[in-house]
Amino acid sequence: TLGVGAYLTTSFGGIFDNIPRFGDCRGVPDNVSPTDPNVEVVTGEPDGNNGLVVGADGQCFIPDSPQDQRLFVFVMELGIPVAIEVTDRFRIGVSLRIPYGVQSVQTTQPTLGAFQRVEQQLRGFGLPGVLIGMQWDPIDELALSLVYRSRTSVHMTGTSYIDLNAMEDGVAVTSPVRSSTDFAQPDMLRFGVAGRL
Repeated sequence: TLGVGAYLTTSFGGIFDNIPRFGDCRGVPDNVSPTDPNVEVVTGEPDGNNGLVVGADGQCFIPDSPQDQRLFVFVMELGIPVAIEVTDRFRIGVSLRIPYGVQSVQTTQPTLGAFQRVEQQLRGFGLPGVLIGMQWDPIDELALSLVYRSRTSVHMTGTSYIDLNAMEDGVAVTSPVRSSTDFAQPDMLRFGVAGRL
């Protein structure tokens, strides 16, 4: 028996709205006063860098505006299975698995020596893997099965757009950076027993 199918193997993510962020010590714009209620001075004095206030431990205490943080990852597989009934009591199946993954991220993370807003879109195929299954019925009332799934790794590539905290003609300036990541799924071995009354 020959078949074909597509299925989702991994999917996770989340949307976190209006997340506060600590400043990255870039300084306060000229049109913002250090006494602005949105500027929290914990310790320290202005260092002359455009009104920036830094604590005694070197930490910046000027909060940036809140932003949404989003993450979405999914891996799906195209499966091409072949099943053979060797005898009335023994069956074996093999499936070729071709994985494909997508990662979409909008977050603030350490980049280029500072916390930057990053938007990332990655996608790609992985090397094929196999899924092997066997079932043996020693008696009519009992079935024993064994399944092995080989390790796969999906190599995703794309572009990360880094917000440079600058404006040009009213549009935020971003720096595109080629990016890649690998998402691995480990080997799996399962054993099952089923009985019939």
